[in-house]
Amino acid sequence: MAEQRTLFDFGASPPVVDRYALGKEIAATLGDRYGAASALSRAVAVTPAHVSDILHGRKTPSADVLARIADHLGVDDATRDRWLALAGHVEPRLLAALLASPERWGEVRAVLGVEEGDR
Repeated sequence: MAEQRTLFDFGASPPVVDRYALGKEIAATLGDRYGAASALSRAVAVTPAHVSDILHGRKTPSADVLARIADHLGVDDATRDRWLALAGHVEPRLLAALLASPERWGEVRAVLGVEEGDR
């Protein structure tokens, strides 16, 4: 079986995780309706304690759990992508686009303000 490689194997910087900001954004989207967090935990098949930990910034959700949360809350793609980034996950569509078009990585570096040799 071939070894699976990550972006870090290619020299990418480790992701910046801001679980506190993520939790606040999810909580704001969820709202303060009574029982909303409990309903969310049932809808995304995790424990109420795990949802509480996410909402209070104590834990970072996996990409799969975060995608289920985004689907349940009906957020747009931009919000989903932001949440994945805050959790330190590269959105699969973005990763696929980057890997499919390496000739455009220079444009990405320019947007990020990163020079070719910087790491």
